[in-house]
Amino acid sequence: MAIQENMIKSKKDFKMFFYLKINFTGIEIKSGKVSLENFLNVNTQIANTIDSLCSYKTHVNFAETILDGLAIRGEIDIVFNHKSFSKSLIKFQTEIESTWEGYFIYQDSKDKFILHAPDFNIVRSS
Repeated sequence: MAIQENMIKSKKDFKMFFYLKINFTGIEIKSGKVSLENFLNVNTQIANTIDSLCSYKTHVNFAETILDGLAIRGEIDIVFNHKSFSKSLIKFQTEIESTWEGYFIYQDSKDKFILHAPDFNIVRSS
């Protein structure tokens, strides 16, 4: 069975760990909730998977909520396409003229590697 690029795989030995953060000049958000799909330009599956790991740095300016940063921290017991996720993170930091800090780890039954910000190049881990 072929795994499509956007599919999420889940098995006992599959894990992803995130320790990422980005700060940027305030972005006004119209509602109280950030849509990760639109904000990070990721598919629905990835957005739903990492939503609970995301925290936001915000402040209120009059009636508007201003977003000043985003952190993705925690661990999940499934994996998703790390290449498309990395491309989305790189595109996001370019568009908002800011830089991700930290890393995320991808581990499946064959591979384990660390992807360090801001370029998210793969570093093999033992």
